[in-house]
Amino acid sequence: MRLRRNDASNTRLRKNKQGHCSEMDDLECFVVTEQLATSRKYKLCKGRVKTILLAFFIASTIALALAVIVILIKHSDTNPKGPNTQSADGVCLTPGCVIAAARVMSAMDMNVNPCDDFYNFACGTWVRQHVIPEDKSSFGTFTKLRDDVSVISKSVLEASNKADDAEAIKKSRNYYKACINEDKIEELGLTYIQKYMDGFGGWPVLGSNPGGNWNSSDYNIEDLLIYSRKGTNYLPLIDVGVTQDDKHPTKHILYIDQPDLGMPSRDYYLKGRDDKTLMAYQTMIQESAVAFGADETTAANDAKDIVDMEIELANITVPKEERRDPEKLYNKMTLGELSNNFTGVDWKKLVKGTMQIIGLSIDDSEPVLAIAPPFLEKIGDLLTKYSSRVIVNYVLSRRVLGKTFYLPKVFTDIKLKYRKVLSGSATESPRWQSCGDNVKNTMPEVVGRLFVEDAFRKEAKKDVLDLVGKLRVSFKGMIDDLPWMESATKQVAKEKADFIEPRIGYSDVVYNDSALNAMYENVTVYTDDPLRTLISASEAAVIKRLYDLRKDVDKNDWDMSPATVNAYYNPETNQITFPAAILQPPFYSHDQPAYLNYGGIGYVIGHEITHGFDDQGRLYDKTGNLHSWWSDTDAAKFKERAQCIIDQYSNFTVPGTGGMTLNGVNTQGENIADNGGIKESYYAYREWIKASRNGKEEDMLPGMNYTSSQLYFLNAAQIWCDESRNEDKILSIYTSRHSITKYRVYGPMQNFDEFSKAWNCPVGSYMNPAKKCAVW
Repeated sequence: MRLRRNDASNTRLRKNKQGHCSEMDDLECFVVTEQLATSRKYKLCKGRVKTILLAFFIASTIALALAVIVILIKHSDTNPKGPNTQSADGVCLTPGCVIAAARVMSAMDMNVNPCDDFYNFACGTWVRQHVIPEDKSSFGTFTKLRDDVSVISKSVLEASNKADDAEAIKKSRNYYKACINEDKIEELGLTYIQKYMDGFGGWPVLGSNPGGNWNSSDYNIEDLLIYSRKGTNYLPLIDVGVTQDDKHPTKHILYIDQPDLGMPSRDYYLKGRDDKTLMAYQTMIQESAVAFGADETTAANDAKDIVDMEIELANITVPKEERRDPEKLYNKMTLGELSNNFTGVDWKKLVKGTMQIIGLSIDDSEPVLAIAPPFLEKIGDLLTKYSSRVIVNYVLSRRVLGKTFYLPKVFTDIKLKYRKVLSGSATESPRWQSCGDNVKNTMPEVVGRLFVEDAFRKEAKKDVLDLVGKLRVSFKGMIDDLPWMESATKQVAKEKADFIEPRIGYSDVVYNDSALNAMYENVTVYTDDPLRTLISASEAAVIKRLYDLRKDVDKNDWDMSPATVNAYYNPETNQITFPAAILQPPFYSHDQPAYLNYGGIGYVIGHEITHGFDDQGRLYDKTGNLHSWWSDTDAAKFKERAQCIIDQYSNFTVPGTGGMTLNGVNTQGENIADNGGIKESYYAYREWIKASRNGKEEDMLPGMNYTSSQLYFLNAAQIWCDESRNEDKILSIYTSRHSITKYRVYGPMQNFDEFSKAWNCPVGSYMNPAKKCAVW
């Protein structure tokens, strides 16, 4: 929404089209791509008893559902309403309804009063019966669906190549097979990574060992960063690249920005030098260097120096809270002006050298976006303060430790100790699952093609497109009803809503063999060396991205693979996208009642539409141009209502975090979208009842004495069923643009009068507070 979208507070991050997380440290990838819940599977620890009981419960539930289906279908055959209705006394008896009833009921804790705690009423049993797997930091509805998609991806990637398969498809399968070959990785050892380090001039901490042999006289910071840029979209120290131009959204432009850090958030560096998470990070760097051959004392000293420098680096970065306004990030100047405005770095050499990677010459008049001026003013002093040894050690540690997945097991074991402290996960995910994710991140359209061919039902596209139309009408009706917005602003807002372009399922390119082959022609798959394949794919992605500078923006380009359980809104193109993988229960099923589809995928659609009108999206016009179309009065009234949302969510205290609260500022965009989305879809559903059923309510689910409106809210809550480790909650508060899942139930439903009416919640109860917040 972006259910879990890239950190759009950094405007260019959401525009890095592929992401290519396989070339990153898996923790960096976790932060950049969605804070979203990474894919997870069932936990296999704490004894076999829980596993056996869980398996018995699941099997029993399925058996019961099948038995009920048989009984109810037989009953429907003798029903006076006729066999085609499969309905009796206002109860839906279709197989789809029976399966849905079993799913919804099995998650609920009916001992909880829904007005006291709707999340635990809707999800209490689900949370108790789903144990967090050892390899994951949390487990939820999204996670389970992602695991299901991972199994399908595994199947299609393990299939044998056919002679007439597109070359890109063959590459994806060959890459997967190389990736899962752990014996070969152990056999190859450090051979290729040592050559990779030599390309940087050596890693100083290694001394005279292979991969070391660094000569300080060859040091030049700009040359170091340019070389680093060749193989990754994510840079240490200073970020340089190409992004979409917010004020000319059909074009691309160069940008200079602060970098991502080695840890997921700057907050971890500001907690004190002896903070356990920071020390675990330092230990990982130290132990990894020793595993590469470094002297233990040298590694300890160099690791401390690296972290000392990175603490200062974190301190000069601009906090996320100050990076939410895209107007403040849009600081356009020429390359010559950039060099004059910010000292301490040879900006001309750095930028020109970066574009020379693709052989493109630029001059001093080239436009550049300086996204974080406060950082750019200070980075030169920091680079002067620290020795070349510390700086090169830092850059190499970031580049090398991001590739340990393709190195011998000793390196993944070292990183796992750090992950345990950071997020609470104690084991690695299955190799096949991680490899499938890596191939999907590297070749998203190709894996998406294989997934769609295997698992996508064509009617989903038509159904969801119909829902988009209904929710668009609903949102425009909400705009008309706003008491605080001027009529002129309302008209422009409705025009923007009309211009939102929906993209559903998959892009046409996934079935274009020639286009797929051309897209990945520069990716070389080394079947005997997955690390070389990774680096080849990363270099190809960088080249592709840099070439975009002189190309128009392709509105047909997707930011996600069709095999992704997610959705997103892109303000620069005014598009909403729903990949094929999210179009499954509980979000959507052609065979389940409309109230479940509106409470599921309808809620998601409404969320994405509202992103066009959240604190960031509202600053873009209907064509995606960063251009304010608000009157000063309406803008002030919007901010006043947004502040109510900020304050409300900032007062949610998260158990297990030592008293931490949600970050209402960083999560405001997603919270505004949640609050708008649940209303849009509910109103659209009620209009559908009037128009399509003459006001007659849909049949209830079997065994559930709940109204259609109540079932709408139940499904809207159950898409957020989730349980997290305490470490993951802290990580989420620091890094995520999304509120922790249970508060995505509490907040929107506390603020929505129709929820309280549906469940008869008295004013003053937890789910129906007297004070409510509303933007849309």
